[in-house]
Amino acid sequence: MYELLIVRHAIAHERDASLWPNDEERPLTKEGIDKFRQAARGLERVVDAPEELLCSPLTRARQTAAILEEKAAFPRAIELDRSCVRSCRRGSCARSHERTKQ
Repeated sequence: MYELLIVRHAIAHERDASLWPNDEERPLTKEGIDKFRQAARGLERVVDAPEELLCSPLTRARQTAAILEEKAAFPRAIELDRSCVRSCRRGSCARSHERTKQ
């Protein structure tokens, strides 16, 4: 049986093109980091670490995954490439990921 746990990135800075012209580079806030560290410790108590941790290439997603690694003993994140992220929006990400594992 497979289980899927989806975690949205922690609190990120508001969009601001003058600071982050490319929104994919927008990071977590200090508050987001602090709150998610606490949440990750709680998560560790209620779920087993997954076999795999996938994350998008967005800065805030990679930062969130790093906190899960550090505070909840999750495995090192596998960063999905941008083409997979685009295909996720069309609903075909799982098929793309399965092909890369074979």
